[in-house]
Amino acid sequence: MVISKNPEPNKEIFQSLIDNTITFLKSDSKKNQKMYQSLLGNKLESVVADIMTEKAKGSPFENTIELISGQRFPDIIAKKFYDVEVKTSKQDHWTTTGNSVLESTRLDFLLL
Repeated sequence: MVISKNPEPNKEIFQSLIDNTITFLKSDSKKNQKMYQSLLGNKLESVVADIMTEKAKGSPFENTIELISGQRFPDIIAKKFYDVEVKTSKQDHWTTTGNSVLESTRLDFLLL
């Protein structure tokens, strides 16, 4: 296990970015249900990265949202420190049956 502490920007600012992204996604997905239902895998990752980029404007995360995507972990990196893994659900419940991240898919630079 790798544990790292980064004081800037603090996790509350990152949580605010995530909250704003989720709020937008919930609202937009109700307006554009068919479009969101067609977004599986890395297609949704790209949409989330674009929304995060927009929501990051004016914050310490502006111009730092990086889409990694593909069969690697994480899907998105913010400020080269905070990781985001994007998941989809076909129903309106968000549960997981287990960890879907393989250790071999983690990006090497995260071990620094």
